[in-house]
Amino acid sequence: MSLPFRPVDVARQAKARRLAERGAEDGARNVPAAGADHLALAEQEVVTDIHAERDRCAADLASHLRAQRDALSTLQTGMTVAEMRQRADEAITQLRKIRSLWSGEISELRRHAVEATAEFAKFRRTNRITRPPRLAEGRFMSIAILIFFVIVESILNGLFFANGSDMGLLGGVLLALALSAINVATGALNGFVFLRFRNHRRWLISFPSGLAFFAIEGAIIGFNGFVAHYRDIYQTAGDATRMIDVGQRLISAPFGLQSIYSWLLFAAGMLFSGAATWKGYKLDDPLPGYGAVERRRIVAVERYRDERHNLIEDAADFTNEYADQAYQAIEELRAASSQRQQISAARARIISEYRSVEDNLAQSAQHLLRVYRESNIASRSEPTPNHFGDRFSFHDAALERPEFQFLMIDQGMEHDADSLIAELDTLRQKVLDEHAIVLQQTPGEL
Repeated sequence: MSLPFRPVDVARQAKARRLAERGAEDGARNVPAAGADHLALAEQEVVTDIHAERDRCAADLASHLRAQRDALSTLQTGMTVAEMRQRADEAITQLRKIRSLWSGEISELRRHAVEATAEFAKFRRTNRITRPPRLAEGRFMSIAILIFFVIVESILNGLFFANGSDMGLLGGVLLALALSAINVATGALNGFVFLRFRNHRRWLISFPSGLAFFAIEGAIIGFNGFVAHYRDIYQTAGDATRMIDVGQRLISAPFGLQSIYSWLLFAAGMLFSGAATWKGYKLDDPLPGYGAVERRRIVAVERYRDERHNLIEDAADFTNEYADQAYQAIEELRAASSQRQQISAARARIISEYRSVEDNLAQSAQHLLRVYRESNIASRSEPTPNHFGDRFSFHDAALERPEFQFLMIDQGMEHDADSLIAELDTLRQKVLDEHAIVLQQTPGEL
């Protein structure tokens, strides 16, 4: 970048303005007079042209300085550093919150997990267990299967009851639905409670549970036998069927079913009841309480591990985010510093060039005036005016004008790039140190 300045061709300007001839002509007439305090017309023209050229170059200089000032003003970094200070404080605050959680919420979760683990270990010791718990996979699916048993058995029983019902198939299904629900629910409950408690380590619990299991199984057999005999009598007697008659027939002739469908009804009831008993037994670990303590341990340990892992990730996110922002800010500072140095160097060059322009114009004016004055002096018969002995100079330097002083005020970074980068490095290290403390204080895994 340079000023559009062309050095003054003194010889050509002197010839174009006929300074020598006009000097001789004015000298022959003793113009300007010896006591004159003003310049001759030829001198005024020279001075006016030189001042006009300087004003043009000064206007070009002002345009360049204004553009450079605007460019420097875009390199403001105070706000960037202030933002990074604020973000560093925010990151450190978040990391310290995580540190407080280590001794608060996470510590409490860890205590629960340790206690649940200790409870699990104590249960194993007390019951002398070495095998892992046999937890049922898909307990909701198992319950859904039990419901499916009720529905299927209800439909099958309904088919068997349909012949004797005034309402036909629908009436048989509605009647069978209640019987099936009782049959399946009793079997599932017998398997889940009494069959499992038969495995209890204390015989005071296991022995009565075994007796209860077989008693309920006997009741289930009797219930399905009662339903089968009820169907036998209901098929012929219809709504006149009496429960007492069914009970007496069940006692007197338990195997005296008259219809193959009644036998199938009994078999279906026992089949679904047995399947429900097995499903109930498999809903949890065979040893009562073992599955429960294991589930409590798993929930407590997983919750602790998840919360701990999430906070560790959060701490890493806060730290990495700030580190990335600081790195980007440092790179921007370096780029801004480089641009500022280039703009400042260009500004220094153009200011230096303008000073040379002023000097050149002043020298050119002096040469042109000398051509006129020497010719004038040679033709004069009277003394020369006093100003003929004065050297030409500009009354003021354009660079000292207030408008130029304002344009040359430094803009951009309030501090040097190195100090700003050092501050950002310090802030980044503070965040990294806080993150290191978070990791050091992190509770151990389970």
